[in-house]
Amino acid sequence: MKIEHLDHFVIAVAHVKATSNFYSRVLGAEVLPRESGQHALRIGDQKIVLHKVTKVGDPAARNIASGVSELCFITSEPLDRVMDHIESFGIEIIEGPVQRIGAKGPIESIYLYDPDGNLVEIANYLM
Repeated sequence: MKIEHLDHFVIAVAHVKATSNFYSRVLGAEVLPRESGQHALRIGDQKIVLHKVTKVGDPAARNIASGVSELCFITSEPLDRVMDHIESFGIEIIEGPVQRIGAKGPIESIYLYDPDGNLVEIANYLM
């Protein structure tokens, strides 16, 4: 068996509206129409499903909590521009730019928190 790519992932959130606003306004995610009560966003080719911690789907992860996810998004936008954009919303960059290793090679990253305390990494590939 060979997995081809990630289709979607789910993050548990305490405040669906605040988290949806953060990802759409700050990171440019597309808010998708609600299906079966599901709140979802799209960034690039990935779908992000937002489950309120008190109302998760079935089946669901065994341990549901907000603020426990770490997400990395790749951009071709220069990180200094990304940082200016994020800081214009009053959001603190907690680390970076720093060099790391991504799925396809070396990256330069910045880190911030979403409204639920999930760690968000935004990076450029260095190759």
